Amino acid sequence: MDWKFICKIDEISENRFTIFELNKISIGIIVYQNIARAYLNICPHAGAAICEGIINDYKISTKVHHTELISEDSLILCPWHGYEFKIETGEAIVKDCKNLVVIRLKNENGNLFVYI
Repeated sequence: MDWKFICKIDEISENRFTIFELNKISIGIIVYQNIARAYLNICPHAGAAICEGIINDYKISTKVHHTELISEDSLILCPWHGYEFKIETGEAIVKDCKNLVVIRLKNENGNLFVYI
């Protein structure tokens, strides 16, 4: 594993994922609250392209026939089955689902590098 250049910071939208393919790995990068974050673009539940989901600012998690306020964090909503993950950490809201894979990211003078 090594640090690989992926893009310039100004290529990334605020509050919206930009998806890159690097070494046959799909990576979603987002700038959220002025911090760039990178995730493996795979939902651990069923393999969906998680970074094609929406950012959920209403801060709730839904379960079958039940809705409860369980998070003060904005969430990434999976486009297939609606699983939710904290945008700041990739942590799954529903405890029977694995967390998103966070990819290490660094910014050097406006150049973003991922550790893969």
